[in-house]
Amino acid sequence: MKVRVASSANRKWLIALAFALMATALALIVSLNRPSQTAEFLVAKQDLPSGSLLSAAQFKPTSVALGTATGLYLQRLPNNVRLRLPIRAGELLSASALGRADERFSVVLSPSEPLSTAIGVGSTIDVWFVPKTSTAALPSQPVRVASGLEVRARTDLGSAFGAGGAGLSTLEVAAFETDLPALMLASADGGFISVISSE
Repeated sequence: MKVRVASSANRKWLIALAFALMATALALIVSLNRPSQTAEFLVAKQDLPSGSLLSAAQFKPTSVALGTATGLYLQRLPNNVRLRLPIRAGELLSASALGRADERFSVVLSPSEPLSTAIGVGSTIDVWFVPKTSTAALPSQPVRVASGLEVRARTDLGSAFGAGGAGLSTLEVAAFETDLPALMLASADGGFISVISSE
């Protein structure tokens, strides 16, 4: 008789456990199929270099479902803020991108060859240089004079600058003080300056 009572209790316990598992599975299915909640966050309309003073006109509020990453991105733009890091068009504005930009100087480069179309505002580049002075016995060797420079502006030269300017561009880059002497010497030498994307 005691065995029957124990068996009946076990059956009731198993039935209760089965219902609990079914309820848990059902709740999980509902949560997985529930549409994620969206909210409006700021998305850049254009490429913006570091140091840019931000305004609402540079961003478009866009509905996005970020889940647990919601706190990492901005829904409203604070007053009088600058970019610490560059952002590209279509990117969300993260809180970590705001702040004081590194102490860097703007330098304008005139590469000797056409630039890749992939190089634009916010790109990072390496600058290579071949000195003008060269002889058959001692040809000049290319030297990397700077690396990891951020592009702040790109200007493509048209036919208005003459046949020599067609297809060429100038770049405004952000350089550290330690990079300035080599970049200035390369520009003054009149040799061959090449810019390569380092991304």
